[in-house]
Amino acid sequence: FIKMKATETEEEIRLVVSDNGCGMPEEMRSRINNHDWNDRNGHIGLYNVDMILRLNYGSASGLMAKNKESGGTEIEILIPKKKEIENV
Repeated sequence: FIKMKATETEEEIRLVVSDNGCGMPEEMRSRINNHDWNDRNGHIGLYNVDMILRLNYGSASGLMAKNKESGGTEIEILIPKKKEIENV
């Protein structure tokens, strides 16, 4: 089962994708949460999404991963809202 949830505040858009599978190994969660992509080892899609978000929206954006207590994995995608540039 895969579930996606989106929330929005004045500062950010937060997307959460979760499943009810067996969870993610600690090593992979740590790599995602620390944005440590030196050894991608086949996870090019996660790397691409994380890097594109961080390049476009800064270091406050990107992916965060955790295992849910009820089982499965949750990946959070954080996108800060850009402030519009005022015309002078």
